[in-house]
Amino acid sequence: MKKSEFFTAFFFGLAITAAIGFFAAANWQKIERRYFPCQSLIVYDVGSFDDRFGITREELLSAAEEAELVWERQEKKELFSHSAGGNLKMNLIYDGRQQATDILKNLGIAVDENRDSFDALETKYNEAKTEYFRQRSIFESRLIEFGKAKEEYNLRVGYWNDHPGSSQKERNILVEEKKTLDNDQRQILELQSLLNAKTDELNALAMTLNRLAAELNLEIERFNNTNDSISGEFEEGSYKSSAGAEEINIYQFSSREKLVRVLAHEFGHALGMEHVDDPDAIMYWLNAGPDVDLCPADIAELKKVCGPE
Repeated sequence: MKKSEFFTAFFFGLAITAAIGFFAAANWQKIERRYFPCQSLIVYDVGSFDDRFGITREELLSAAEEAELVWERQEKKELFSHSAGGNLKMNLIYDGRQQATDILKNLGIAVDENRDSFDALETKYNEAKTEYFRQRSIFESRLIEFGKAKEEYNLRVGYWNDHPGSSQKERNILVEEKKTLDNDQRQILELQSLLNAKTDELNALAMTLNRLAAELNLEIERFNNTNDSISGEFEEGSYKSSAGAEEINIYQFSSREKLVRVLAHEFGHALGMEHVDDPDAIMYWLNAGPDVDLCPADIAELKKVCGPE
């Protein structure tokens, strides 16, 4: 074999070995979870972190420690561990879901997962919708009037510029008109700000009502947003695994208890658990339960994954 052929074959072999090693490392975790479930620690750490949730990294880790205990107490063994650089990343992703929660919280509107809360929110939604259309009508009328007044003013300014001999009196009239237009514009901007706030309130109520309707299994039509300023689906968190990397994305929680519950749910997925049918269960597809106590359906799913004691 020629020297050049030897080195070509050598480096090709190294490349193949490296590719096999990477593939094995990326897939070993999946293989291990499948054939040896609950036998090795799932090590987690904080990944992307958005300060708009109003909690610290330490508070997130404290909630995660409580969430892992939900499963560890039942299994009577350590299943999770926090460590810097852990493979399972917990990400706080702020979008319309948390924005809706924060808007209602700032308005002093409490949300509970029951029909009474849904009915009260629906009343607030209808009131907000009526007020929204009232404010929008006023805003649009003022905007049209302002547009006409500004157009007329610009025509008079153009005429005055084309006729330098116009009197000082006419010039003073234009100056006063400009002041009036500037004041009108400030008022319109204030109206727009109020309308935007009412829009956000209405959309937050719509999103929350849609989520509650799904949680309570109510057969109703979806409440519509007035625009796309707040968007998002019902899920408060998600678990994803690909190429050996894992992540838990948290999108929304209204309290520490809710955060612990959604983390416990996603930790369950990390263990290999699937959704169950009991609405009170941690592993129900929606975070609808009142606490973080395991239901018989949760325990049965845990045993299915980890095996009997």
